[in-house]
Amino acid sequence: MESENILRELLQENAMEKAPKDLAYNVMRRIETQHPPLTAFKPLISKRGWVGIAAGILILCCLTLLPGSWLKDISMPEIPHILSFDLEWRIPEIPEISRTTLLGTLVFTAFSLLQIFWIKRQLSTRFKASKRD
Repeated sequence: MESENILRELLQENAMEKAPKDLAYNVMRRIETQHPPLTAFKPLISKRGWVGIAAGILILCCLTLLPGSWLKDISMPEIPHILSFDLEWRIPEIPEISRTTLLGTLVFTAFSLLQIFWIKRQLSTRFKASKRD
């Protein structure tokens, strides 16, 4: 009991020091100055590259799926001797798709892509705003 009273008296006499009000700010400022600045985000595939990929896929789809496609006229010459086998090009048959299914798929894809770009813009503005604070 006496030891508790003595301990209380000592604590009251030597009150704990309070941290300065700007301690957190000073610590964060030191941390920011110690680390090098982050480099800007650089995508692996540029916009020009994505446009080229999309154009290539679109051209391939048009060339293979349109009626009167040039693939029907391609025939491979026979390979002599041991490796001779038939290499006829055949366009795969595409099952008939109802207009409702096709329209639904196109609308779903369009809204999905719009949502991705919208979310990216929202996140970019949110993180830019938090960096300024």
